[in-house]
Amino acid sequence: MIVLLSQGGQAADQLFVQILPWIGILAILIILGGGIAVWLRKRMAVNADDSSAGFILADLREMRDRGDISPEEFENAKARMITSMSASTKPRTDDAEDATDRASASRSPDRITPSVPPRRRPKPD
Repeated sequence: MIVLLSQGGQAADQLFVQILPWIGILAILIILGGGIAVWLRKRMAVNADDSSAGFILADLREMRDRGDISPEEFENAKARMITSMSASTKPRTDDAEDATDRASASRSPDRITPSVPPRRRPKPD
């Protein structure tokens, strides 16, 4: 390459013309690779959010079977979980109605709190 550059302007032009398409292809590959990486990252983040949502019913059953929680605590947690899941799957209504519902729910003393796993009791020795 140094030899071509030292031979004159015509050889340098010829080298540039030969390398330019490869530089363009490399730039396109880098841009496409970055786009694919961003897409995969977003997709994996969505899937990770689904799996880290907290306890699932199977986890609660295992805790009940091991004796970490009582059957009453299991039923209570299960009811809260089902209620929160059904509330999250309701179709959205008008924004004004949503604001009214949220305001009345925050004032309601018997409102259901989000599903929180019960505390583990120490196992008897």
